Amino acid sequence: MSKSDAPSPGSGSQPVKLRMQGAPRKDEALRKSPTWLAMGFRPFFLCAALFACIATALWLHALASGRDPGGGYIAMNYWHAHEMLHGFVMAVVAGFLLTASRNWTGRNTAHGYALLGLVLLWALGRVLMSGRTGLPNPLVAACVVAFPLALAAVVGRVIVGAGSRRNYGIVVILLAVAGSSLFVHLDALGVTPGATRPALYGGLHLIVLLTVVIGGRIIPLFTRNRCSDDSIRSWPAVDRAALILAALVVPASVIAWLPGAGDAAFRAYGGLAFLSGCTQLLRMRWWGTRSAIRVPMLAILHAGYLWIAIGQLLVGVASVRAELPHSLALHALTIGAIGGLIVGMMARVTIGHTGRTIQAGTAARVAFVSINLAVAARLCAALVPATQVRITWYVSGGLFALSLAAYLVGALPLLLSARPDGRPG
Repeated sequence: MSKSDAPSPGSGSQPVKLRMQGAPRKDEALRKSPTWLAMGFRPFFLCAALFACIATALWLHALASGRDPGGGYIAMNYWHAHEMLHGFVMAVVAGFLLTASRNWTGRNTAHGYALLGLVLLWALGRVLMSGRTGLPNPLVAACVVAFPLALAAVVGRVIVGAGSRRNYGIVVILLAVAGSSLFVHLDALGVTPGATRPALYGGLHLIVLLTVVIGGRIIPLFTRNRCSDDSIRSWPAVDRAALILAALVVPASVIAWLPGAGDAAFRAYGGLAFLSGCTQLLRMRWWGTRSAIRVPMLAILHAGYLWIAIGQLLVGVASVRAELPHSLALHALTIGAIGGLIVGMMARVTIGHTGRTIQAGTAARVAFVSINLAVAARLCAALVPATQVRITWYVSGGLFALSLAAYLVGALPLLLSARPDGRPG
């Protein structure tokens, strides 16, 4: 991959002139910021990787000891789901979108002290979700939900201000994710009893939808550019079907997990997920996966998207076969799809946007292998005796933490240092 391919974490199909409009003025603004606050990916990727390691360690300790890492604010398993989704994943989403939307629109996003404010707001939410600050629960809820709302406002201001209609849907997804977190807290406050589980499932599938949107833009593009294969392409009709079905899974998942929802709602949810999984597989048919598997920086993206399809297919099977736990299907999505794409994109954006040639070093390769082994270990719970299932949890969690730690080892010097080519960002 050449350096000319590196700067865009987004679709890359945006005209180059959009990226260059007002470049001197934009560049000067970034140069005035401390290096680690010059662009959103720097602090947010750093914080996300650190938090993933810490939160995973706390969760594994909770499984072994029974000690609630959330201090009883919400149920222990819901704390794990909320913090991985609204803590870890949303930090990565923030870093990616604050960086990508600058490329998409030609406008600066939050940097310097404005960016620091967003990071601190995210960090405040993680501290408050420990449940040990002694603050009133309504204040906790307000502060935690404030971050996704603020992120939607910051990203939306750039996208809407530039008239980038193609990306309006991303702003809508961010607002819906904020709603997911809100209903978790409203349940904790006794306002909407029983809302936590459907809110978390809806939030998860919103993130999956976001990966379907972004993945469909960048994976075939990056593969075609790197492999110099003009036969790699996207088919608009299949793309539309993939997006529509992934979007329909979101409300279906919420309805299926509402208190009192019947088997019909759950099967409808599973059926839509199964159809979506089939469509994601079909979508990948023209993406050049056979060529991509020889290039680690591409292979991790293809593997991550493949886990979307596998996870959705497993959700469909779990909806009609009780012997397959629904939690296994969800972990194929959370660890394999979201985790795999996160590790792959964090590595790519970190290397490309700090002015290096995009290629996987040793730390990145360890991260890529570990995240896929982590999801494989978690799925082994369906194969081992019941007495050994907990072991798969610990092995999977350990490999997941290793993946993010390996990314951090390789990325930390890049995230904290200026670009060697002298460009800002």
